[in-house]
Amino acid sequence: MPDITMFADGPAIEERINTFANIINALYKEKAVTLVGILRGGAPFAVDIAKAIAIPVVMEWMCLRSYTGTSSTGQVQVLLKPAAENIKDRHVILLDDIIDTGLSAHTAIALIKEMHPASVQLITAVDKPEARLDPVPEFQASMWKVTKDNYVVGYGMDFEGKYRDLPFMASYQPGEPGSPDRLLVPKQSLPGERQGIHLVPKRN
Repeated sequence: MPDITMFADGPAIEERINTFANIINALYKEKAVTLVGILRGGAPFAVDIAKAIAIPVVMEWMCLRSYTGTSSTGQVQVLLKPAAENIKDRHVILLDDIIDTGLSAHTAIALIKEMHPASVQLITAVDKPEARLDPVPEFQASMWKVTKDNYVVGYGMDFEGKYRDLPFMASYQPGEPGSPDRLLVPKQSLPGERQGIHLVPKRN
């Protein structure tokens, strides 16, 4: 029986989205900003940030693929690129669901830098710092931090195409094939830890 242990419900996510939005509003006031959502998992996070911020932005998308089941393949495929004219000389904020090994992050950042932005930084819904293979200097903040053993589903994140539509984030433990899901809602101890936010626009 697969266990789905919720660690961030809808109101908690909304609270953190608003905190991110307020910081972005302050740091990027009167700057040309492009938000780049990384598909597929980063779509809900990117859309929520875009709706919450008050400054005008351009919205672009990038699609990467690196996971099979609960494991990273170690290879990153770029399936969709943003339009270069919406990146050049603009401050780019990459919005993704999760950063773990950093392979996808490095791929996304390198692709953006080829388009000559004014700056680029990455923020995510979830961070797995213990899983990082190499530092990602452009990574600035996440809403929640989890251990590398936690596989996260919900709020855009999936297991083999399932659970993206859940309105919360949860730790997932696979069960026997075909067995029903079991939703666990801890009252006190949660597997996710809130991450501090320190967004600093990079300047060339």
